[in-house]
Amino acid sequence: MRGPTECWPWTRYRNQDGYGEISNTGGTKYAHRVAWELANGPIPDGLTVDHTCFNPPCQNPAHMELVPSSVNVKRKRNAAQQTCHRGHSLADAYVSKAGRRNCRTCVRLRKGV
Repeated sequence: MRGPTECWPWTRYRNQDGYGEISNTGGTKYAHRVAWELANGPIPDGLTVDHTCFNPPCQNPAHMELVPSSVNVKRKRNAAQQTCHRGHSLADAYVSKAGRRNCRTCVRLRKGV
């Protein structure tokens, strides 16, 4: 059993983007959306479930939040980026509420730490 802070990877079928899928007579659903709804209730219109861990097969509702599609797209684009504009690794970056990854090295340099 995985802990409450760890990713809970989907172990069944995953699509080409790594997202788990569940199929039944009602059609196909993304597994992470089902996990969200089981834990938190229905997903309101206009919002999408975003993985804050950037791990598509993760099913841990604690690693998800509801955001507008525009924020989700922005986060995915930023997640693909490996370095900041100054060339520092973004491996330890943190994500702002707006969905932007921030370079910890640049923050430390700005603060003089």
